[in-house]
Amino acid sequence: MKKKFALLIILVCFTTLCFPEQIVLKASKDSIIYNCTRPGYEEDANKNYGTSPILRIWNRTHGGYETYMRSLISFDFSSIPAGAAITDAKLYLYGVDHYNYTISGNSGYKTNACWVRRITSPWSESTVTWNTMPQTTDNHRVSIPDSTSPTQNYVLNVTALVKDILNNRNSDGFHLMLKVEQHYARMVFASREHEDSSRHPKLVISCIGNNPAFNLSGFPFTLENIGKAYSRLYGTKKYIDPTHLYLRFLPATNEQLETLHNMEFELFNDLIDPGDDSPEPVPYYDDFTWKYVIIPVNYTLPDITFEILAPVYIPGDTELELEEMAFIVSDQQDPNDPFLKSTKRKYKPSGQILYALTSVGNVGLENVTVKVRNWLGTKKATTRTDKDGYFEIQTEFRWKVRFVLVFENNHYEIRSLNLHLSDLDLMIRPAQKAIGVRAKTKTYTVNDDNELLWVWATIAHHIENYHNHCAEEGLPTPLKLKITAHGANTSGNASAPMLGRMYASSPADVGLIEGITNKFIITADISHMFDTVMTAVGNFLPDITYKFDRNDPPDAQEIALTIYHELGHSSHYQQAGNDFWVDYIQYIVKNNGYGSPACSDFERIALSEAWGYHCGTYFADLDYHNDYKIRNSMNNLENYNPASPYEPYGWIPKGVLLDMIDTSNESSPVRDRVNGYTMAQFYSCLTKDIDTPCKFMNKLYNMYTNTTRENLPDLFNQYTYDCPPVSNPDFRVTITGPTVVYGNQKTTWNSKVEGASGQISYQWSITSMDTSQVYFTGTASSISAIFPDISPLDDRWKVMVEASDGHSTSTYFKYIFVVY
Repeated sequence: MKKKFALLIILVCFTTLCFPEQIVLKASKDSIIYNCTRPGYEEDANKNYGTSPILRIWNRTHGGYETYMRSLISFDFSSIPAGAAITDAKLYLYGVDHYNYTISGNSGYKTNACWVRRITSPWSESTVTWNTMPQTTDNHRVSIPDSTSPTQNYVLNVTALVKDILNNRNSDGFHLMLKVEQHYARMVFASREHEDSSRHPKLVISCIGNNPAFNLSGFPFTLENIGKAYSRLYGTKKYIDPTHLYLRFLPATNEQLETLHNMEFELFNDLIDPGDDSPEPVPYYDDFTWKYVIIPVNYTLPDITFEILAPVYIPGDTELELEEMAFIVSDQQDPNDPFLKSTKRKYKPSGQILYALTSVGNVGLENVTVKVRNWLGTKKATTRTDKDGYFEIQTEFRWKVRFVLVFENNHYEIRSLNLHLSDLDLMIRPAQKAIGVRAKTKTYTVNDDNELLWVWATIAHHIENYHNHCAEEGLPTPLKLKITAHGANTSGNASAPMLGRMYASSPADVGLIEGITNKFIITADISHMFDTVMTAVGNFLPDITYKFDRNDPPDAQEIALTIYHELGHSSHYQQAGNDFWVDYIQYIVKNNGYGSPACSDFERIALSEAWGYHCGTYFADLDYHNDYKIRNSMNNLENYNPASPYEPYGWIPKGVLLDMIDTSNESSPVRDRVNGYTMAQFYSCLTKDIDTPCKFMNKLYNMYTNTTRENLPDLFNQYTYDCPPVSNPDFRVTITGPTVVYGNQKTTWNSKVEGASGQISYQWSITSMDTSQVYFTGTASSISAIFPDISPLDDRWKVMVEASDGHSTSTYFKYIFVVY
């Protein structure tokens, strides 16, 4: 039996859940017990009233003497399935008018409210009397409130009392008596002997047992097996409330599958087996089949088709013996196993993660996350490896655990794409790999037998190296980055759009990037999701993307060159900020790559890519100085010839930074008389206002005293950039104002000038990006415009200002989006 229903708390919704059982119990015995204190009536306390058609709970006088009546009711609980979880129990009592014996109601100054107490000793319907009244307890007693009508019916929640009865073998039903036994207060209910059987006392119990469609006899933690374990340990039965539910869900859509994974409980494709052949957790993306899971009983269920397999009890950390006995009674553990005899039955899982590094050998995979879980998936812990790949989980476990390698830490989150699905949410969870069957310790080597896993590990390895290299070179600690990495049957590529970082700091700027999905998320089949990217999964947009060719997979050195290149871009973004990077991305998208010197703002690309190529080779050389591929790459930078016809992008000064670092003086293919500069000095000059090679050179020239700096203009001239030193390099202009504006409303942008040394003049222009027509100009320190909604005006524009102080000129522009 299956149902689909909305969010509900399990303990509340069991009566409507898909596999609860409702059991109706009729009273198995009941009786009145009577006592009259009038002299001569002492024998009434020894009389039995087990056949009375009514149950009386009252107080009256008899000749001026107190008379008391109380009632007893019991039920036969043998029909409740062994190991069932009681979710609800209701006691039904029916008021009657029997020979004018009715509920008296509240008289206005007296109460007829009653207590329902649990009976804690045996009694017989045919022999019980006042003088042989069974014992009771006030624990979990239930109140019957004052009546409001002569024949009032009551439905009382006695769930806790029923659990107590099942917990205590001497328990024998309910004892009913007035809270205040005073004259003329009474309640009268039908007994099980009443002529109208529909009004007999009854107990309606809702419970959940093991689903009969599944054989769970070997599952240690069903309530039935836990109950057996408890009885064997302590010689007595005990009702045990479940801590968890064993469920299976049937998702029907990607969104539902995503919802299940977001519950953060392990999902399995098959029944969870306590043996070593227990199934692996479900990969993050899977098909729409039943998913098995164990979740806490108070967890809010999603609106996804499901079945309950069983209520279960997961022993806590202080219940070692109960857990072990549950394994024994379910035939999952040999009672003579030496493990059970050991005084140290808890341990901390440990191991080592190694990485097969091309041409180097196995090395420790540093700072990678290792997650362990018990076989149920209900207890988890994580840690990270040290520099040699060793790890130890600080949480103690019992029994063996499963190990999962997770590519996420304080420096990165690596994600993958599953190209057979066309959903952007494929990128929102760190890549991970289960790395073996249950064990106490695990040594695992990542090698290229699993190509994608090896690529993830290679990227992770070089990100850690990059952090170390930045510290050595005096660069700031890099940002934590979101990286997508996957293989495809096409040529590889990589990019550093920094979308996640830009979205986190300024969603409006990211919204300006046209064609973002095709260009940087790489998978064409998800481009239709562009409109939802910013709102639905904005926080999961990638900062770096990497795609490799499965037909010609890269080695570690090739990955190092590419990843260090993109990490260099990420550091540039960290220094220059969103405004610079939005312009950089806009250019790449608009020109489908690097473009050419004929493209507006090409020098921004020339500078950015020169830094990227330099970082890729420079840092890879620190790792693999003797590798022939790295040596070739270094030689290509050292011998870079911008004028070569074989250099399609000769205007990108790929080798200029290396020329400024090395100590050699070359004459060919470029004249190099510069040396002694550092990576930290380069980085300090890559601020948001530095968007051309010449601005970079001038800032470097003026910021740092270097004995070879007079040769900088000549070196840059060798790379096709005429860069005379500027006496006032700190002069710059920026624009303040909105990036999203509304049509038919006046909008103003202001300039901000820094480092000026004379009278400032301005030249503004506002240009349509689609028509390239200039519609607005100005010469003041600010400009205002109203964008009418008329053809051929479009919604993408560029606001630009050029400022001059008579000595230096600075230009700044920003893209805007007009909403009509």
